[in-house]
Amino acid sequence: MRTTTVPELEWVRPPLQARSRETLERLLDAAEEIFDEKRVEEATVAEVARRAGSSIGSFYARFHDKEGLVRSVFERFAEQAVMTAEVALVPARWEGVPIEEALETMARFVIVVLDKKRGLVSALVGRAPVDSALTRLGERLVERVAALLAALLAARGLRPRHPSPRLALEVAVWLFLSGLELRAVSRLHGAPGLSDADAARELARVCARYLGIDAADGPARRGNGAAKAATATKAVGKAATATKAVGKTAKAATAATATKAVGKTATAAKATNAVKATRRGNGSGNGTS
Repeated sequence: MRTTTVPELEWVRPPLQARSRETLERLLDAAEEIFDEKRVEEATVAEVARRAGSSIGSFYARFHDKEGLVRSVFERFAEQAVMTAEVALVPARWEGVPIEEALETMARFVIVVLDKKRGLVSALVGRAPVDSALTRLGERLVERVAALLAALLAARGLRPRHPSPRLALEVAVWLFLSGLELRAVSRLHGAPGLSDADAARELARVCARYLGIDAADGPARRGNGAAKAATATKAVGKAATATKAVGKTAKAATAATATKAVGKTATAAKATNAVKATRRGNGSGNGTS
């Protein structure tokens, strides 16, 4: 029974380096809080500045307008998501933990994070389809997380069982993050759904199976080299079995042929004896007459 402890995950925020940066962070934090309470379109600059304990002038010293603030909030969220993934997916953190269980743990963590940032996620999901810059933020996040997941798998000698491993990893990450984002947004609108534990477990299972990784990271699911070696071993075994069968068949055929030969010899001997007997009979009859 495995006793390895599953690591705790934390949302990563960059360190603050100056008072100006602290003011900027307060404005962004205030905007996030307000986005959780109301739609982005309903928030005002004055409200954000007041919540941040700052002034209107301080706000406009950092942002051209409210849209500039909104874009900065989204960019910060994406930056923090990448930084968190870089810490969370370090292979050493998951030593001894099956990949599927690691994915499940990460899913539970992301569910908690997105629940806290539900309003922000809803705004991001709503705007991304019509904002190419936001779409690109999401694409970069998927690409980076996929690369980190590839490194985690490679550290165990694993790779996706797919003609295009990189594509498979990016699709798996996209499914993983999109599913969790949709879950957060659906909760915002009161839609029913799975429990957090069920959602995390099933989403982890879907991604692991899509990548061709079983629950215990079994050797049958390892890289192409191992799979080919296993196939070759089976082929050798089958060939050996076939060789034995051919040998047995040859022996049986030889025995059958020998039996037939003996039978023919016996028949020939009987025929010869019969001819001799007949000749003797004929000779004896001639002598009596």
